Amino acid sequence: WASRASGYSPSKMRGGEDGEEHAPTDDSDESWMRPELDIMRLKPDLVVEVMCDGEWWDCEVQEINTEKNEVKVHYVGGTEDEDEWVQVHSSKIQMTPLIECVWAKVGQLPAWPSVIMDGTLRDTSCKKLKIFHLQQMAAYPVARKATFAITARSIPRRCSDEALIHAINVAKRAMQYGKLPESVLKTIEGVYQAVKASSEASEAFSSPSGAFGRGRPAPRTTDSRDARRQQAMRKLGLLPPMDREV
Repeated sequence: WASRASGYSPSKMRGGEDGEEHAPTDDSDESWMRPELDIMRLKPDLVVEVMCDGEWWDCEVQEINTEKNEVKVHYVGGTEDEDEWVQVHSSKIQMTPLIECVWAKVGQLPAWPSVIMDGTLRDTSCKKLKIFHLQQMAAYPVARKATFAITARSIPRRCSDEALIHAINVAKRAMQYGKLPESVLKTIEGVYQAVKASSEASEAFSSPSGAFGRGRPAPRTTDSRDARRQQAMRKLGLLPPMDREV
């Protein structure tokens, strides 16, 4: 099964002296970081989170029964025998965050908090991620094991760093509403443009017709690269979803 409780945990952020500013959090309620669960928004293959044995697990919606207001879910990585029906309005099921935000470490330095630009923690086969550090406003590649999904319990109760508190609030709004500040979106767009320009320059350099291109492998197609870029931009709200008219 794919549990969210894996990877790097920023436990050193906890604590603090009396008088320090508190980062708003509630250890028992994580509803603030997720969109409201509505059975009309659910559809087959949609990933939700289901509580089992004291942990939240990723599940795929299999069937929907609007009359009984319940859904049949399949635990990601589990077997069909473990599939179960769950009441939509129970405390056992919740939506996943619209944008994945994590605590991360870049080398030995903390990148708290960050937005996942490429990759996902929900896919256990995804070992490498690209994150955007909300404090430094910069993108970094990181290993999956160097990240930890932001939860209510992982947010420090006391914090005197105003910049960190602001970044945490930005991450919380991103998870719940799927929106990022305009300044963050512009910076991320700049990162994508820089990556695209670098890829095009690399493609020209390695082209068989170029001066240094003899014997080099052919680069990936532009269509494939653009498709991955657009998918990542939709994930961050820079482009509308595929199924929405514009």
